[in-house]
Amino acid sequence: MHSTHATHIHSHHSPNHQVALVTFQVEEVFDFAEWQFVMIEAEMPVQRSSDSLHISQQTSSDADSNAIHLEGGQNTRRTIKKPYSIASTSRQMQESKQISFVVKKASEDGMSHYLTQIIQPGNQITVKWPVWHYTDSLTHPNYLLISTGSGLSPNVGLFDHLVYGWWTYNHIINIYGERTHADIVPEIFDLFTQHGQDNIDNFFHLSREQDATIFSNNSVVPWQGEGVPFGVGVWATWAVFLPWRIQSSIPAAIQKLGTNTSCFLCGKPEMVDEVRQILMELWLEWEDITFEKY
Repeated sequence: MHSTHATHIHSHHSPNHQVALVTFQVEEVFDFAEWQFVMIEAEMPVQRSSDSLHISQQTSSDADSNAIHLEGGQNTRRTIKKPYSIASTSRQMQESKQISFVVKKASEDGMSHYLTQIIQPGNQITVKWPVWHYTDSLTHPNYLLISTGSGLSPNVGLFDHLVYGWWTYNHIINIYGERTHADIVPEIFDLFTQHGQDNIDNFFHLSREQDATIFSNNSVVPWQGEGVPFGVGVWATWAVFLPWRIQSSIPAAIQKLGTNTSCFLCGKPEMVDEVRQILMELWLEWEDITFEKY
């Protein structure tokens, strides 16, 4: 396994500061494919509570493999490590030596806490690769991207690759689930919406919002229609916010795209399993569904 040091450049946060798009400058450039993930290692400061060695018993999805607290000494730190999907493109790596990740805070202690709440410009991490190449499935003319929470990360890089890397496609539908508007990083929203193309649809499902709205030309208007509003005008920037589960948009998306579609699906296990079942019932071939559970 190869590794390189990476220096934190900047972070873009959601309004509630729980989600961040974190960008680093790497010392060594490497190639990767969209939907690949890498292992991140970092040294996180540890608060001292006693002059003893304390081993953390973490059980959350944010648990670290080396969760050892060295309490009571000078420069008390611990090594934390966790795999993260890459939210940038290989093109950006080659051109600017930068790599990005979408991280959602999952606990008060661990890598997600460090990357969303603590890390500062100039701090270093270690990036190890390759962990796994997900796929080379960019073979169909249509693309359906489905994700929830931090599962958005690989689809950010894939969307950037398809749209801004001059990939040939007929139509892209991006379906993303979060809790509220406050959980959406503005810079990621801009990436999805400021492309000036009418063959891309964005549907943000917000489970804790009450009203359906449409964002177009930098303003938000209520949506009072029924069903999923595809093709609501040709706007330079637009997206739809829906207070429903993401599963509700999938049949309409497949009806719009057809079965000649590559789907990329990332989220919690129960969501991924349910959505895969829906997709196959809608006659999408299993080999056309690339998925990852976190």
